[in-house]
Amino acid sequence: MNRRSKANVKKLAGIILLLYLVIILWLLFIHNRPIRKLSFPYLDYIKQNIQLIPFHTISEMFRLVFNKEASINARVLGGINVIGNILIMFPAGILVPIAFEKCREFKGYFCMITSCIVCIELLQLLTVSGVFDIDDIILNVFGSVFGFTVYALSKKILCKKVEV
Repeated sequence: MNRRSKANVKKLAGIILLLYLVIILWLLFIHNRPIRKLSFPYLDYIKQNIQLIPFHTISEMFRLVFNKEASINARVLGGINVIGNILIMFPAGILVPIAFEKCREFKGYFCMITSCIVCIELLQLLTVSGVFDIDDIILNVFGSVFGFTVYALSKKILCKKVEV
Protein backbone atom coordinates (compact mmCIF):
# COMPACT_ATOMS: atom_id res chain seq x y z
CA MET A 1 0.00 0.00 0.00
CA ASN A 2 1.45 3.37 -0.97
CA ARG A 3 1.71 6.41 1.32
CA ARG A 4 -1.35 8.12 -0.09
CA SER A 5 -3.52 5.03 0.42
CA LYS A 6 -2.21 4.64 3.98
CA ALA A 7 -2.99 8.29 4.72
CA ASN A 8 -6.52 7.87 3.33
CA VAL A 9 -7.11 4.74 5.42
CA LYS A 10 -5.82 6.58 8.50
CA LYS A 11 -8.14 9.55 7.83
CA LEU A 12 -11.13 7.28 7.24
CA ALA A 13 -10.40 5.37 10.46
CA GLY A 14 -10.16 8.69 12.30
CA ILE A 15 -13.54 9.83 10.97
CA ILE A 16 -15.19 6.50 11.83
CA LEU A 17 -13.54 6.60 15.27
CA LEU A 18 -14.94 10.09 15.88
CA LEU A 19 -18.45 8.97 14.89
CA TYR A 20 -18.06 5.88 17.09
CA LEU A 21 -17.07 8.07 20.07
CA VAL A 22 -20.04 10.38 19.53
CA ILE A 23 -22.37 7.36 19.49
CA ILE A 24 -20.81 5.92 22.67
CA LEU A 25 -21.04 9.25 24.49
CA TRP A 26 -24.63 9.69 23.34
CA LEU A 27 -25.56 6.18 24.54
CA LEU A 28 -23.82 6.58 27.89
CA PHE A 29 -24.72 10.14 28.79
CA ILE A 30 -27.78 11.29 26.84
CA HIS A 31 -29.93 8.47 25.45
CA ASN A 32 -32.94 7.78 27.72
CA ARG A 33 -31.34 9.57 30.66
CA PRO A 34 -33.54 12.14 32.35
CA ILE A 35 -31.67 14.72 34.38
CA ARG A 36 -31.61 13.39 37.92
CA LYS A 37 -32.34 15.52 40.91
CA LEU A 38 -30.81 13.91 43.94
CA SER A 39 -32.94 13.66 47.06
CA PHE A 40 -29.81 13.07 49.13
CA PRO A 41 -26.28 14.54 49.25
CA TYR A 42 -24.10 14.18 46.16
CA LEU A 43 -21.32 12.50 48.18
CA ASP A 44 -23.78 9.82 49.33
CA TYR A 45 -24.70 9.21 45.68
CA ILE A 46 -21.02 8.80 44.83
CA LYS A 47 -20.44 6.35 47.70
CA GLN A 48 -23.50 4.28 46.77
CA ASN A 49 -22.59 4.01 43.09
CA ILE A 50 -19.02 2.76 43.21
CA GLN A 51 -18.39 -0.97 42.80
CA LEU A 52 -14.71 -1.85 43.24
CA ILE A 53 -14.88 -5.63 43.81
CA PRO A 54 -13.54 -7.33 40.66
CA PHE A 55 -15.91 -9.84 39.03
CA HIS A 56 -18.76 -9.10 41.48
CA THR A 57 -21.15 -7.67 38.89
CA ILE A 58 -20.02 -10.16 36.24
CA SER A 59 -20.74 -13.12 38.53
CA GLU A 60 -24.13 -11.60 39.46
CA MET A 61 -25.01 -11.25 35.78
CA PHE A 62 -23.98 -14.84 35.04
CA ARG A 63 -26.00 -16.07 38.02
CA LEU A 64 -28.98 -14.16 36.68
CA VAL A 65 -28.56 -15.49 33.14
CA PHE A 66 -28.47 -19.10 34.34
CA ASN A 67 -31.16 -18.73 37.03
CA LYS A 68 -34.14 -20.67 35.69
CA GLU A 69 -36.42 -18.96 38.20
CA ALA A 70 -35.58 -15.46 36.92
CA SER A 71 -37.81 -13.90 34.30
CA ILE A 72 -36.71 -14.18 30.70
CA ASN A 73 -36.37 -10.37 30.57
CA ALA A 74 -34.01 -10.37 33.56
CA ARG A 75 -31.96 -13.19 32.07
CA VAL A 76 -31.69 -11.42 28.71
CA LEU A 77 -30.73 -8.12 30.37
CA GLY A 78 -28.00 -9.89 32.36
CA GLY A 79 -26.56 -11.34 29.14
CA ILE A 80 -26.84 -8.02 27.34
CA ASN A 81 -24.97 -6.31 30.18
CA VAL A 82 -21.96 -8.63 29.88
CA ILE A 83 -21.91 -9.01 26.09
CA GLY A 84 -22.73 -5.34 25.52
CA ASN A 85 -19.83 -4.16 27.69
CA ILE A 86 -17.48 -6.34 25.65
CA LEU A 87 -18.86 -5.46 22.22
CA ILE A 88 -19.15 -1.71 22.78
CA MET A 89 -15.35 -1.40 22.93
CA PHE A 90 -14.48 -3.97 20.23
CA PRO A 91 -14.41 -1.36 17.40
CA ALA A 92 -11.94 0.77 19.36
CA GLY A 93 -9.45 -2.10 19.19
CA ILE A 94 -9.48 -1.89 15.42
CA LEU A 95 -9.97 1.83 14.80
CA VAL A 96 -7.56 3.33 17.37
CA PRO A 97 -4.39 1.59 16.11
CA ILE A 98 -5.26 2.41 12.51
CA ALA A 99 -5.85 6.09 13.33
CA PHE A 100 -2.98 6.58 15.80
CA GLU A 101 0.51 5.21 15.12
CA LYS A 102 1.50 5.38 18.82
CA CYS A 103 -1.25 2.86 19.58
CA ARG A 104 -0.08 0.19 17.14
CA GLU A 105 2.03 -1.45 19.81
CA PHE A 106 0.00 -3.31 22.42
CA LYS A 107 1.51 -1.59 25.45
CA GLY A 108 0.72 1.92 24.19
CA TYR A 109 -2.74 0.87 23.07
CA PHE A 110 -3.52 -0.87 26.36
CA CYS A 111 -2.46 2.10 28.49
CA MET A 112 -4.39 4.59 26.37
CA ILE A 113 -7.62 2.58 26.10
CA THR A 114 -7.63 1.63 29.78
CA SER A 115 -7.18 5.28 30.75
CA CYS A 116 -10.05 6.32 28.47
CA ILE A 117 -12.36 3.64 29.84
CA VAL A 118 -11.59 4.60 33.45
CA CYS A 119 -12.28 8.26 32.59
CA ILE A 120 -15.63 7.35 31.02
CA GLU A 121 -16.61 5.34 34.11
CA LEU A 122 -15.62 8.27 36.35
CA LEU A 123 -17.59 10.70 34.18
CA GLN A 124 -20.68 8.50 34.41
CA LEU A 125 -20.41 8.57 38.19
CA LEU A 126 -19.62 12.28 38.54
CA THR A 127 -22.36 13.38 36.13
CA VAL A 128 -24.92 11.16 37.90
CA SER A 129 -25.56 9.29 34.65
CA GLY A 130 -24.30 5.90 35.77
CA VAL A 131 -22.12 4.01 38.19
CA PHE A 132 -18.39 3.38 38.48
CA ASP A 133 -18.08 -0.40 38.19
CA ILE A 134 -14.70 -2.13 38.00
CA ASP A 135 -16.38 -4.97 36.10
CA ASP A 136 -17.46 -2.58 33.34
CA ILE A 137 -13.81 -1.58 33.04
CA ILE A 138 -12.71 -5.24 32.91
CA LEU A 139 -15.28 -6.12 30.24
CA ASN A 140 -14.63 -2.96 28.20
CA VAL A 141 -10.86 -3.53 28.26
CA PHE A 142 -11.39 -7.18 27.31
CA GLY A 143 -13.55 -6.13 24.35
CA SER A 144 -11.05 -3.55 23.17
CA VAL A 145 -8.14 -5.99 23.51
CA PHE A 146 -10.16 -8.53 21.52
CA GLY A 147 -10.61 -5.88 18.81
CA PHE A 148 -6.88 -5.05 18.95
CA THR A 149 -6.10 -8.76 18.53
CA VAL A 150 -8.30 -8.91 15.43
CA TYR A 151 -6.50 -5.81 14.11
CA ALA A 152 -3.04 -7.29 14.78
CA LEU A 153 -3.89 -10.67 13.24
CA SER A 154 -5.48 -9.02 10.20
CA LYS A 155 -2.39 -6.87 9.74
CA LYS A 156 -0.13 -9.94 9.88
CA ILE A 157 -2.27 -11.85 7.38
CA LEU A 158 -2.45 -8.89 5.00
CA CYS A 159 1.31 -8.31 5.22
CA LYS A 160 1.99 -11.97 4.37
CA LYS A 161 -0.32 -11.79 1.35
CA VAL A 162 1.45 -8.65 0.09
CA GLU A 163 4.87 -10.34 0.40
CA VAL A 164 3.82 -13.36 -1.72
